Amino acid sequence: MTETTEKQEIAYDPWDSTGMGMWFVHLDPTTLEGLWSEEQDTLYVNRDDGGYWLGKPGVMGQSQYPTLEAAKAAGAEVVKAREEGLAAAMLKDAGLDPAVWAFEYENGARFKHRENPEHVIEIDIEGTNVRNRFGAFDGEAEIGEYANAGDAADALVNRPAPGI
Repeated sequence: MTETTEKQEIAYDPWDSTGMGMWFVHLDPTTLEGLWSEEQDTLYVNRDDGGYWLGKPGVMGQSQYPTLEAAKAAGAEVVKAREEGLAAAMLKDAGLDPAVWAFEYENGARFKHRENPEHVIEIDIEGTNVRNRFGAFDGEAEIGEYANAGDAADALVNRPAPGI
């Protein structure tokens, strides 16, 4: 007799439960200050009065859904829209030109020059260096630390070629 084991795929569910009829998911920050803050915007679903209520940051009131799955699906759309606008929001907040710079938020936060990807501005999201939170790098070489992204970008873009 041969046994076959079926692998069951479990869909990723980013929602955490308080165990008391409430589910929540934290949202990525949309400002540089948000990267350093310990406060996070949160979407939440509450079960009450026979329905599920989705609460959104900055929105008064809640939207009602017939099922938990429907409320989470609506919340997933909010998360998706926030993630899609994240790069543009961060570039705007940093005062960097989105035609020149890109924003990455995986394994840390950084701005990368679109034409010269060796030019990187690392954002100190741990907040260990409160004066200079933007490290400018040309490849592996650190150019300096700066108080704002604009100064770090200027240092990278306007630096003299080697040997000059």
